[in-house]
This record gives sequence, C-alpha cells and structure tokens, in this order.
Amino acid sequence: MSTAASSSSEIPVLSLEGVGHHYGAETVFSHVCWRLEAGSRWSLLGSSGEGKSTLLGIMAGAVALQEGRMHFQGAPYAEQHQALLGKHPAIGYLAQEDQLQPVLSVVDNIAQAQRHVPEAQAKVYRKEALGRLGLAALARQPVRELSGGQRQRVALAALLAGNWSLILLDEPFGELDFPWRIAARRFLEDHAGEAAVVLVSHDPAEALPFAQTVAYLHAGRLQIPGSPRRVFHHPSSLNLARITGEINELDAAWQAHFHTKESLVRPAHIRKVEAGGVRVFLKEKAMGAGGERWWIGQENSPLLLQMAAPPEAVLDKGAPLKASIKKPPR
Repeated sequence: MSTAASSSSEIPVLSLEGVGHHYGAETVFSHVCWRLEAGSRWSLLGSSGEGKSTLLGIMAGAVALQEGRMHFQGAPYAEQHQALLGKHPAIGYLAQEDQLQPVLSVVDNIAQAQRHVPEAQAKVYRKEALGRLGLAALARQPVRELSGGQRQRVALAALLAGNWSLILLDEPFGELDFPWRIAARRFLEDHAGEAAVVLVSHDPAEALPFAQTVAYLHAGRLQIPGSPRRVFHHPSSLNLARITGEINELDAAWQAHFHTKESLVRPAHIRKVEAGGVRVFLKEKAMGAGGERWWIGQENSPLLLQMAAPPEAVLDKGAPLKASIKKPPR
C-alpha cells in the first residue's frame, strides 16, 4: 500500500508535505503527504470524525495550515493570506454549506460564476447545466425557495461554470435522490476538464465509480490504497472494507469450510455453483438496492454470510446449495 500518489517528475497541481492539524491537544491528522496531478480524479474516504472536511478546507485555503508545507503548481501556497480570504483564485471549492446567493435566481447564481466567460459560451453552458441537472423549470426561482437537493445541483452547476486547476468537493451529492446523484456525477465528469478533482463522500456507490485513485484518511494518517477496483476487491483493512461496501467477515469455521485464508469477502465474491464448491443452506433472503440478497449458513457456525443471488436462481429458505468464493486477481 502506497502513501504517495505518484512518482511522476511533473510538477503537481497541489502537493502536501507533512501537513498536520490539531484541535488543542488532539491530533486530527499528521504527516500528510499527497501529490495531486492535473486531470487526476480522487475520492477521499474515511470514517466520520477522521478529518476529511478539515483536510479539504486546508487544501482550499479556507482553514489555516498549522503544520507542514503546501505548494500550488510548484510555488509556495499562500496559506495565511488564503485562510483569511477563504478562496484561492484557481481552486474551486464546494463545502457542505454552499456559497449561493439566496436572493438571486438559479440562473443568476450560475451566471455570477461566468463573469469572465464570453456570453455566447456562457449561455450554452447554462442551457446544458439547467437541462441535465433538472433545473430548467426553476431557472428564475430564487435559491432561497429551493430544497436542499435542488440547491446542491445549483451549487455544482455554478462551481463547474468556473475554470479551475483544482476542484474540491465535500459531500456534493449528499442530499440528492439516487437518479440525480448519477446525473450530477456524470455532469461533474464531463465538465471537470483538466482540473485535479478530490471528492469527499461517505457513499461508496458515488465515491468508487468516480475515482481513478482512492485516498484513505484513518487514525491520523493519509494512505493511498490504490484503484477503486483494488480497494473494493482487496481492501487492506477491515475499516476500509466496511466503508467501501457490504462485507462478510469470515471466522475460522467459515474459512475452514470454504478452504480459504480470505477473511474479508464481498457478497459478489460468493458464487452459487453447480459443481465443486461447498454445501451451505439458504437461511434468509431479501431485496436490496443491488438486487436480491441471500444469507447462507452452515451447521457448525452461527455466522451467516451474505451473497448476491444469481438472477436465474429460485430457491426457498432452508434449501441447500453449492457455493464457492472467487475474487479477481490483485
């Protein structure tokens, strides 16, 4: 597991060297080293209280740097000046509390972010943003009259109207319904351009599909466990496994039953097979967001494992089946 983002000799958009933050005597994180290259796509993960929003705020210049050094495009980052202003001219920052003007309309909030864009180009963007983010019917409505989810979509549209070298997003889809989360993420992907992007999210369904690389803040240290595929199929720790999706924790009895040393197994890793495999019993089943789920058991272990039900399979509770564990290669 690496603790550095890249060995590239190119000058990164932003680099952090030994960055730390404290609340009184309590250390939130320390010795954070991170290189953000142009065009890179990151998801920053971690349990609540690990300091993800604080780290994002430091990178944005909205929180004063207490410890370590930062460089923006090779030059020292003006920490004190930017902490006072709370805004860097080349960094787009969307905090959990948006900076929209509540008395202005939806379209005027977006237009404010386009002050330096030729009007013909700005109009094309506004039309696309309003349409794709479901805001066309609300274009002339004051932002103060919108729901939280509607405001989030306006805030994202306004942010992406700017021209940034670095985009920092703190839970930007948290109040959106599932279809709008998908639409908003795709809009972000289409309009981030060559900016480096860091997305903070508690939802693995939005964090993993977006990222090229995952950063993981845990116990005061920043780790770079790798690609979303690696993190999902081969998580480096139980905590990382838990925050990136459903996970089965195999005890010694289950490991012996499946003839495996694997201890962390996703439901998708357990397959119903016709030949080979081991004998288990279907104990429970229920529908979930990703389809039907089965809970399987065996005689000598009280622990049930969750698996994704094959779409063609029809079994009653209590029925025996054969199952095997198969993970993609590392």
